Amino acid sequence: MNRALLATPRSTRQRVVHALLELWRRLRPPVFSPGMGPVDLNFCVHAEAVAQETTFEALLALVGWFRRTAGVRAVVGVTTPRCPQTARLMATVGTEETTFAGRVKRIADEADLAYHGHFFDTISVDDRAMVAERERFSAGPMRALWEPDLVPIGPRTLLGREAVVRAQMLEELAWFAEKGFKVTAYTAGWWFLPPVVVKTLEANGVVIDCSLRFDGRNTFGGTTLAQPPPPGLPVRVPPATHLVSLPNLVGATVSPLRVVPKMTALAQLAHHAPRVGLLHFHDYDLPAFRREVEAHVSCWSSYPDVFRWMPLEAMAAQEPEAVW
Repeated sequence: MNRALLATPRSTRQRVVHALLELWRRLRPPVFSPGMGPVDLNFCVHAEAVAQETTFEALLALVGWFRRTAGVRAVVGVTTPRCPQTARLMATVGTEETTFAGRVKRIADEADLAYHGHFFDTISVDDRAMVAERERFSAGPMRALWEPDLVPIGPRTLLGREAVVRAQMLEELAWFAEKGFKVTAYTAGWWFLPPVVVKTLEANGVVIDCSLRFDGRNTFGGTTLAQPPPPGLPVRVPPATHLVSLPNLVGATVSPLRVVPKMTALAQLAHHAPRVGLLHFHDYDLPAFRREVEAHVSCWSSYPDVFRWMPLEAMAAQEPEAVW
């Protein structure tokens, strides 16, 4: 496998568009009316390519820069060597488990460590139905690692595989514990939060979930709920009893100007009650899209009365809305 495939490409057009939007933002900055806010923000990184040295170094540099610039630690959800996708990436690029653990330790020195869940089962290459289901999943540059016999477990492939999900989660959570990492937060791959995941998280000391979307659909088990969560408010997702789920607002690989309407609407709601939200991206989006991530820091930091960078635990401390 060509190692260059394990990163999100960035076209010349994307570079030019970002440069023009940033110029426009500086010439005509967004305006937020007095009384808007506060909206508490943080970054949530889905780290699936820690095994790849260039990706890891770019991620470490970014979260270190953010901690020094904003005074807050980003949230980094890591898939472990017990995830089949990660194990295959480690074998492909030649990363030993001791090296991988050392990289996770360096991430934890700069950011709040979380568990990122991507679940897989093995299938027969002759199982055409499952091979077809595999094509439904978005995976960016990681898809090549699934060949020939891995199938992601999601809403359409969960039935009969709950035990597989639970077993992988227990192995991954045990890996964190064995390496001396205390993990109390979670972020779901593909925004997939079925009851088996919720129950396993709660039974193993995870208290904060970062898997909801501010808009768009959220999936729980075999059911897709078209109704989005309350904008910018912590919630409990059935069957949770104490797990607090926080909403993701926008992807941080797009220009801040593209999401000003959404952020403005949230800031208006915050006039009545404080709102919270996460800005998300993948580690393999770096270093190509670092400028976009930095632009979000620059943009929202320009309005300290409206937007505040906030530690994850403080964001989750707000009493959650009734079960959603």
